[in-house]
Amino acid sequence: MNPLRIFCSYSHKDEELRQRLEISLAPLVQLQLIDFWHDRKISAGREWHSEIDTNLTEADIILLLVSPDFLASRYVYDIELKTALERHARSEARVVPILMRPALWDIAPFAKLQALPANGTPLTRWPDSDEAWEDIARGILRLASELRSSLSERSHKIEVPPAVSEVGAARTRVRRVQHAMSSPRLLGKKRLKRLATPRVAEAEVMNAGKGAGATADAGGGPPQPLERDVEAATPKGAASPLSRDGAAAKPAQARKSPPAPGASLVDRLRDELRRFTPHDDLHLAPSIPAQKLTNSRDSCQVPPSEDIVALIDSTVLGSAKNALLVGGRAIYYRNDWAGKQPGAGSVSYADLASATFGAEGWTEVSLGPGQYFNVAGSGVKQATLIEILQAVQRVVAAKAPSSLPRPLPPAADESPSGHPEAEILGLLNSLTSAGSLYVHPRIPPNKLANSRKSCQVPEGERILGLLDCTTWGSAKHGFLFGSSGVYFHNDWTGKKPGPGKIPYSDFKGRVFRQAAYEEIDLGKEQYLVVAGSGAGVDKFAKVLYQLQALVTAVVPQT
Repeated sequence: MNPLRIFCSYSHKDEELRQRLEISLAPLVQLQLIDFWHDRKISAGREWHSEIDTNLTEADIILLLVSPDFLASRYVYDIELKTALERHARSEARVVPILMRPALWDIAPFAKLQALPANGTPLTRWPDSDEAWEDIARGILRLASELRSSLSERSHKIEVPPAVSEVGAARTRVRRVQHAMSSPRLLGKKRLKRLATPRVAEAEVMNAGKGAGATADAGGGPPQPLERDVEAATPKGAASPLSRDGAAAKPAQARKSPPAPGASLVDRLRDELRRFTPHDDLHLAPSIPAQKLTNSRDSCQVPPSEDIVALIDSTVLGSAKNALLVGGRAIYYRNDWAGKQPGAGSVSYADLASATFGAEGWTEVSLGPGQYFNVAGSGVKQATLIEILQAVQRVVAAKAPSSLPRPLPPAADESPSGHPEAEILGLLNSLTSAGSLYVHPRIPPNKLANSRKSCQVPEGERILGLLDCTTWGSAKHGFLFGSSGVYFHNDWTGKKPGPGKIPYSDFKGRVFRQAAYEEIDLGKEQYLVVAGSGAGVDKFAKVLYQLQALVTAVVPQT
């Protein structure tokens, strides 16, 4: 598939910002996902107005670099913006405002459009401009993936000339019969009877098409009905038009007989999902590509002994590191593009049986309370994924709740002995309303990476929960619940800023109390400011006391 064409509309006074945007989008250009065009690419001797008009009318995505100078430009406002919004209204292109500098854009004609970066905050007002540029690049990546997926789906629907084979010839005759039956004016009512014989039908339609100035195979013909519709339209007692010899031909992909009453849940799931295949991004066992399966099991954190029934690949380049897996005991997923709760997660079949699935925005699907999956990089559309989930739900709901398999525990090597990981996870899951608290496996990967680095967490340490103490969500200042202790970092404290650790073996006797406004004393001259977390000192102190009671009962204290 060719790269999506991006047109950049901007004021020349924002030239430096436009150049920085081009740098941020360079990885997408290198992957041939997009082709970035702006007026500085017009070569000498070219008519600049014609070049701008050509690229504007051919663009798939139109970026508006919003600033006071952009809004003040008459050429931009009267020419480029007018054309862009007209094409957006006709669904010919997607217009995206990029808020570069503060401006009175909320009364502009494009104010109703979703803007970047996140939360409608102009780029120059972000405390960390690198994070703002990354947010913009990721937003455009999601949009490009969505549009490419849509184009790919449309390309699958394009009529392909039939192969020179018995099957191709039969299908061609079927289409002609279908079209003729839906257009009696081509043949006349009396002649419709003769359609029972394929060869006669073919000759009749071809002759009538010549007289009418079009053939039944013309590209503008109606969409093909299903073959069963043609069988139903065949006169009673007449030979079916689906085969040469008059015998009714079998559908190309006949439904298999239902599984035996004693079939396992895995067999029932595989049989139910088979009707969604073939599909480029939906793979059923045992035909799941080995590398995709390995990548997705690792990124979705699937227990080693779990059976995988199906894989939905949601990556642009096919690595399947962002994917949804239908397992024998649960559904597992990972998608770092999800806007609400990115990262890995799972839904047990006990929970799935009563779950409600819904569409969120253009490409996101709700899997249940607080769980989302984004199909932006997949050829599986949002509505199709919901149908797949509902099919799995029907199979699961047919079994008695007591007979549903329980989710497998984490692999033994993932839970070091001597540390109450399951109990800590249970505690954290009961406290998810405590501000910006994220619990494994739903910790956003970028937050986890930032906090592990700033808190100086050892490479082998397993993180069970994260409290983000930053205002802008980078989690570079935060509090981590690990497998051997808690880690924290906060330069806002006036006493002892920087990273720190409290091993679970050193929790006994600590008193957690307020040291200053939004600052908590962790004991032994260790402090943390929770101002950006929304948790509050009193609430977080209660969490620490609950954790203290839990670990001191299990872990030997020093």
